Amino acid sequence: MAEYPRVVVAVAMAASVPPWGIGRIPQGGVYSDFTMSDTDTRTYTVHGMTCQHCVLSVREELSEVPGVKEVDVDLTSGRVAVSGDGFSDDDVRGAVEEAGYELVP
Repeated sequence: MAEYPRVVVAVAMAASVPPWGIGRIPQGGVYSDFTMSDTDTRTYTVHGMTCQHCVLSVREELSEVPGVKEVDVDLTSGRVAVSGDGFSDDDVRGAVEEAGYELVP
């Protein structure tokens, strides 16, 4: 078997990657991440957050909800993105209220 310099191998490997990248599938001209996960992401609006302490309180309470894997809180917009599987809107509402804030319908 012939040996090739590492640079040649790296260039050949890079050339074999499709333009949409590894792990991505083009769908109707739009590229979306390919995933086998059943993770559900829902976005909520929370009323009453005014500071980083508010953000930490909401994040901490939501992180304790069964099935929640990731919480992203945006103070500026008041939006909270919750990702995971098996959590309910009622559980999210209860956690937000436990933190002292209101989930806006």
